[in-house]
Amino acid sequence: LAAGILHRPNVLVLDEPTIGLDQKQIVSIRDLIRGLAKESTLLLSTHILPEVELLCDRVLIIDRGQIIAEGTPDALQESWVGNPLVRVELDTPSPEAAARFGALDGVVAVRPDAQRPARLEIECESGRDVRADIFRAAVEGSLTLVELSEAKASLEDVFVRLTTSDTAPAVAGAGAGEPTEPPA
Repeated sequence: LAAGILHRPNVLVLDEPTIGLDQKQIVSIRDLIRGLAKESTLLLSTHILPEVELLCDRVLIIDRGQIIAEGTPDALQESWVGNPLVRVELDTPSPEAAARFGALDGVVAVRPDAQRPARLEIECESGRDVRADIFRAAVEGSLTLVELSEAKASLEDVFVRLTTSDTAPAVAGAGAGEPTEPPA
């Protein structure tokens, strides 16, 4: 890396720059990358998607040699194919909560969390924010909410959805191509 930046290039390509580093070194390299980005154009090639969220202003998702999506990390996450999700956690598990929340207008499905029985993931119709309705339903049912939040798709969610062959790439940004079929 030092040899690559010594002559202050206009463009610098970094391939998996934090692989094999410990946490302190990763933090240092990320700081260095942010500094370099002020002076040069950086192309970061990585499979570590949380790193992309932390470091990149623009993202290209490539599958089978084709660009299938591009945009800012936030734009890709916001345009993720799928219905909005709301995460609900109660103070104690309640068998009636899923039925109560599932009956609300705009709710598509309610899924319990196998690891945390008092937590539910509520899938909503596109464009619907049912958090206020969930709150009212909880109060009416004497259920105590510990958490009520929108669940935002991660860049990893977007990547997996777009690169799985049985899903359509509706997240594609400007200039993105159609995915190719896997070779026979």
